Amino acid sequence: MNIDLIFSLLSLAFLGWREFAVCHSRLWHLVSRPYSKIHDSSPMITQLKNSGSLSKQFRSSTHTSLQLAFCSVVRFFGTILVPSFSTSVDDLTSEESSVFPHCCLFMRLKSFLYKMAPKRLKNMLFFTMALVSIVFCFLIKLSSDGICIFCQRKSEVVSFKRDTGNFLQLPLTDCSRNPPFLVILATSSHTQSKARMAIRETWGKEKLIDNKRIVTYFLLGTTLNHEDQVAVTAESLKYGDVIQKDFTDTYYNLTLKTMMGIEWVHKFCPQSSFVMKTDSDVFVNTYYLTELLLKKHRHTRFFTGFLKLNERPIRKIFSKWYVSKEEYPANTYPPFCSGTGYVFSTDVASQVYNISESVLFVKLEDVFIGLCLAELNIKPEELDSKQTFFPERLTFSPCSFKTIVTSHYVKPHELLIYWNALERSMDEKCPSSDYHRPSPLHWSKHSTRNMQKNRKV
Repeated sequence: MNIDLIFSLLSLAFLGWREFAVCHSRLWHLVSRPYSKIHDSSPMITQLKNSGSLSKQFRSSTHTSLQLAFCSVVRFFGTILVPSFSTSVDDLTSEESSVFPHCCLFMRLKSFLYKMAPKRLKNMLFFTMALVSIVFCFLIKLSSDGICIFCQRKSEVVSFKRDTGNFLQLPLTDCSRNPPFLVILATSSHTQSKARMAIRETWGKEKLIDNKRIVTYFLLGTTLNHEDQVAVTAESLKYGDVIQKDFTDTYYNLTLKTMMGIEWVHKFCPQSSFVMKTDSDVFVNTYYLTELLLKKHRHTRFFTGFLKLNERPIRKIFSKWYVSKEEYPANTYPPFCSGTGYVFSTDVASQVYNISESVLFVKLEDVFIGLCLAELNIKPEELDSKQTFFPERLTFSPCSFKTIVTSHYVKPHELLIYWNALERSMDEKCPSSDYHRPSPLHWSKHSTRNMQKNRKV
């Protein structure tokens, strides 16, 4: 379970208990006195006096705690989602506010339900409202993945700060002595150890292709789980291929993670020729990529990948890629490449790093890199006349994968199967009909099963 979600639930429970303790103590003090000594003249108090039900309504601590917990949820989210909500609470009379702090609105809702509905129905309505509030809390946390998308204000100015945070893990390499031709930076997380191991055994394994050195490093943030952090430290010491800084490892910190990799290249490996950024669930054909880069004869101001032109920001608030008007006011993004895999000359890494502080910060890392490129007047371009970068999942066949650079949504065990099959077929000739655009296959299991059957045969 997401640690942020656990903290939120604990905070919500504490909030409900605190509100109950304050409100219930005041209510108990109120109902323990004779009615004649109660001087509150508000309509609610007067009605409760006349009905003789004041003591009866609030002596049940269990029922009251449920009411106040719900009240806290409503008030908590109401204040965040609707700024005018707090005003509606403030409109209550001072007598009501002094006797029912933070709970007056709920009591008015409750009074309305009691008048309009029978006992069984009003209980159902109460618990339904409470359940909807809790579900709404879950939806907000899950959709934002630890980022409060409702909390941004128009007055906020967000920008990327260079040289922030400390490197916790650095690769055991010296680029000045043995400069790599291609540095691959794969974003990863603490839960993706199997994916990292599969990459180390396949396309991420250090190798020479056409006498060009290819190296791969993994980009990670930090976690609150001490055991996970210890495991990453041990992994870094064993393999020497982890780059880590002290920022929280979440999806919406992917820009920080990518810029960390670019910073490392700028400071520790400017002698390399090219850099590739990709993800841990991507198949990368380093053989074909190296072949195309050598044919391209471009060594400066070069950026390529799956081009995205005239893309519009997603304004749907529960989308994973939601971007508010305050975060990015324009209606279209500048040209950029899909974050599943893009390649650029090393000089671009230094230029992007140097200009990053003056560029509007966007949590979507591929868009942010595109904004930096626009500021530098560097236009992304195609690597080949045919499409080679695929941000979707493709049907695997050795011949079709010989002429692609990336395929997305590949699981660790599939990566091992695909890579072994590809290397076995490197010297085999494929029919010309097989050199076609691979067909997309979203999350299909058939290709893996067929490959496993073929291996047994």
